[in-house]
Amino acid sequence: MPRKKLLKFGILILSVVLLASLLTGCIISPAGVAPSTAPITADDKVTKLGPASGSAWGFMVFGLLPLSEAWTYKAVDRAVKSKDADALINVTLDNQVCLFPIVHIYRTKVQGEAVKISKGG
Repeated sequence: MPRKKLLKFGILILSVVLLASLLTGCIISPAGVAPSTAPITADDKVTKLGPASGSAWGFMVFGLLPLSEAWTYKAVDRAVKSKDADALINVTLDNQVCLFPIVHIYRTKVQGEAVKISKGG
């Protein structure tokens, strides 16, 4: 390959990489806080099982065609099941979005303290 063509090819590759990096980015944002994921009354007995977390992932092509969704209820369900619990207390929810030129990736993360609930009188 002649030197000029090689230089043009190198500049083209560098331009594509720079453009892709300008179109790429991630952000994490707090999305919510809740006292619990299930109703708990003063008559209920609550047994704490420890910290739990769960995530749900979603993917979208070109920002238009969803391949899967990052549903909050899936993240909560995974966190509860991770400790064989009935619910979570002191719940926080975070959303993460990573944008790439072709694919957008979404993540919903739920954290809280897993509990077993014994319904009272």
